[in-house]
Amino acid sequence: MQKVWHVFFSFSLLLSSNLPTLYAEDTTWVEVKLPNSQTIRAELAYTSQKRIRGLMFRRSLKPRHGMLFVMPEQRMQAFWMKNMKMALDILFLSDDGTITKIVESIPPPSENAQNIPRAVGFGRFVLELSAGSARAEQLSIGDRLAFELPFALESVH
Repeated sequence: MQKVWHVFFSFSLLLSSNLPTLYAEDTTWVEVKLPNSQTIRAELAYTSQKRIRGLMFRRSLKPRHGMLFVMPEQRMQAFWMKNMKMALDILFLSDDGTITKIVESIPPPSENAQNIPRAVGFGRFVLELSAGSARAEQLSIGDRLAFELPFALESVH
């Protein structure tokens, strides 16, 4: 039994040591240029699986980092804070990157929350940032954020 445990433990260590590499290879990033000439390094969530997972279970984001969700079409989008461990600013962006709505400092749900915080807005893209980032970067509705996707929008489903 001890040998089986040792093999299992060794295999677990091997897998866990490769997780950062697997994560890095599977992650696509884009630079989002703000009106103040600063940039946000945003992880792209462009598949249904990546959009569902989002930033769940993460405890923090590096400064000027976030996640840019690429949706199949421009329409009303609803985001909820299920399994979130940090507060977020959520920005809804139109097809051309114009901010249509900013929801600031949405808290993560409490431990036994029956009502999970959510944000709803109109757009094709949704940018999630650490709480306070929108205010710190002086972002406003009507501002245009610039970014280039490494794929055609028509390929997003």
